[in-house]
Amino acid sequence: MTLKNYIEQTILPQYDAFDGGHRRDHAETVIRESLKLARENQVDEQMAYVIAAYHDLGLRVDREKHHIHSGEILMADKTLRQWFTEEQLLTMRDAIEDHRASGKNPPRTIYGAIVAEADRQIDPQTVVQRTMAYSAKLLPNAPFNELYQRSKEHLLEKYAEGGYLHLWLNSERNVQGLASLRNIIRDEMQLRKMCKDWFYQSFLPQIQSLLADESDMIAKMANTAAVLHEAFGFWWIGFYRVDGQQLVLGPFQGPIACTRIPFGRGVCGTAWQKEETIIVPNVHEFAGHIACSSASNSEIVVPIWQNGNVIAVLDIDSIDYNTFDEIDKKYLEQIGLLICT
Repeated sequence: MTLKNYIEQTILPQYDAFDGGHRRDHAETVIRESLKLARENQVDEQMAYVIAAYHDLGLRVDREKHHIHSGEILMADKTLRQWFTEEQLLTMRDAIEDHRASGKNPPRTIYGAIVAEADRQIDPQTVVQRTMAYSAKLLPNAPFNELYQRSKEHLLEKYAEGGYLHLWLNSERNVQGLASLRNIIRDEMQLRKMCKDWFYQSFLPQIQSLLADESDMIAKMANTAAVLHEAFGFWWIGFYRVDGQQLVLGPFQGPIACTRIPFGRGVCGTAWQKEETIIVPNVHEFAGHIACSSASNSEIVVPIWQNGNVIAVLDIDSIDYNTFDEIDKKYLEQIGLLICT
């Protein structure tokens, strides 16, 4: 058996059991980048290859000290001794221990610098998505705002100017990626949109599953309102059903609401009349706004279509201003289609 076969058949499959940010595709990316950096720095490519392959295996023991456990796993693997000397294995262990982004001291060898640099993978979208995914793992069933706040704090602590992440080799890819990520972190609106996009994608399958085998429209609306209310903690979320020239209150989550809304009146009636989604950053500036609650400050209304006609609208109110944007519009319209499928 060759070293490559051993790694691919025995080592890399172990990553399949890890969280989404540390699966096999991540390990393979670290391997590719490590080999590239090893060639550039004219060091042993086989050593760099194995270091990258083992660098996160310690996650099967413990996340906090996974870099230490990964080195222990490498040293305990007797199979590697047919390709490497004890001195080489010790160097590889040190490199694995030094790869962690939160390490305060520089890597002890060029191999540690290589795997640390390769492990950064500072693609802004990937970093934000992985951060949200880990926040969701730490805080299961937490609403969006709680996950977003935890993720933002982590991104600031790690990637902002003065953060604990270091680039030991300053590869062009990571330098550019870090600069782009820092611009996003400084732009609260852009960061929030990216996090919200991931969040919608994460629970959309739940809504699909809930609605897939149900034919009753009221039941579908009721569960959809419940899922969205739990996921985002909106002040009010619900449906108004078309009944003649009026919208009649349907399933909802939140305080008591207006029971009937005439065609073309308020945000709901206007969205029905125009047959399009309406986003209102400040409801107090919307002409003809119907104030079912003085606590509402921003709103989004999405028409629900069936057989070419608007049969209902999805109405969501927030106590905050400027809550809704094109990300909400995109996914809420998709959810509307699921309701009528």
